[in-house]
Amino acid sequence: MVEGQCTCGARLADDARFCHRCGRPVRDDDPLLAQPEPEEDSPALEDRIVDAQPEPAPPSAAAQAAEAAAAVLKEVSFRSPLAVRVGFLAASIVQLVLMLVAMAHTVQLLPLVLAAGGAYAVVLFSRRSGRTLSVMEGARMGWISGVFSFVISTVLFTAGLLLSGKGLVPMFEENLKTAGLDSANTGKALDMIRDPNVLVIFVVLMLIFNFLLVAVVSSLGGALGARLTRRG
Repeated sequence: MVEGQCTCGARLADDARFCHRCGRPVRDDDPLLAQPEPEEDSPALEDRIVDAQPEPAPPSAAAQAAEAAAAVLKEVSFRSPLAVRVGFLAASIVQLVLMLVAMAHTVQLLPLVLAAGGAYAVVLFSRRSGRTLSVMEGARMGWISGVFSFVISTVLFTAGLLLSGKGLVPMFEENLKTAGLDSANTGKALDMIRDPNVLVIFVVLMLIFNFLLVAVVSSLGGALGARLTRRG
């Protein structure tokens, strides 16, 4: 290219940077045309892409609530709907068997039936929850079954007493007369039962004793059932 003239033949001004006809740059060392050098401190493209990726979103409240509900469902306590249903079902079956035992006059089978009810509650809970219970969890499951057994038996006893219309004192008198005691001891016991204060204390002690008997024996049966289930 001739100095002062573009390759297209147009004459250029002295300080021209571009050709006024074709737009071609006149000087190659024009700072406006130079490519900017990359900065040393600028992050690489890969780093920018990685930084631009969104962080994983935390689990939603609904998912957390579902996980908490599933954990409570498999928990062996009165908070678990599954444990409550299993305990009530096992207790209902125990009460039916106890009625048959009472009709057959084989009261000595009472502890065995209660222990079997606690073990059955453990087996049923393990099947429905899909996990094997420890010995302590088995004892708690048996305890839940025993509590329901005590409540059901108390309600049935109270309902039968009300329907019979006899009352507590006549019922205790009949039981004392059939207990085989001598007349002197029977008379003293009857005099004590006829006292309202003594009757209240006797009923409270009887309820406490029945609760401990039913709950503890059912817990032992549940622990034994869990032990046998883990071995199996």
